[in-house]
Amino acid sequence: MLLLCGASLAGTVGTALGLAAVTAACRLLLRWSERCATRAARPGGRHAGRETPGG
Repeated sequence: MLLLCGASLAGTVGTALGLAAVTAACRLLLRWSERCATRAARPGGRHAGRETPGG
């Protein structure tokens, strides 16, 4: 589409690469967020099934 509007090939490729990078970063952040939410939803939290120190 950018080429049809008169943008250069280099500018179009740069824009496509930038959008791909942003998309990949968003996907990684979404996966990380989902993993954290899953961990938080588990009963007992981080130390489930372990005895506490001193007790």
